[in-house]
Amino acid sequence: MRHALTYTALTHRAERAAKVADNSHSICLRSRMYYHRGLALRALVSDISNMEPQTNDAVIASVLSFLVGEIRHSPSEWQNHFYGAIELVRLRGGLESLARSSVVSRPNLLYLLM
Repeated sequence: MRHALTYTALTHRAERAAKVADNSHSICLRSRMYYHRGLALRALVSDISNMEPQTNDAVIASVLSFLVGEIRHSPSEWQNHFYGAIELVRLRGGLESLARSSVVSRPNLLYLLM
């Protein structure tokens, strides 16, 4: 989850840095962003491939955080994470059930609903 959150934060920072003239800072941020994106993806694949943690709060929060980052950074690639998040929410009993039971995922769920 840590790398998914870091990736999401770095997508925002890289977007802002790209608007200013200092291109070297933007390149450095993008490099760090892709590094954490790769680590987050590997961790998610590992967690999702195991049945036990597949629907735990950390996995769902990571997928939702990743989705937010992908919407900001890769508008054409976010659908996979969206459909994955929908399936994980369904496996947890639906949106209302997850929102009530998961303090960790609640902020991301609210953000996505807005």
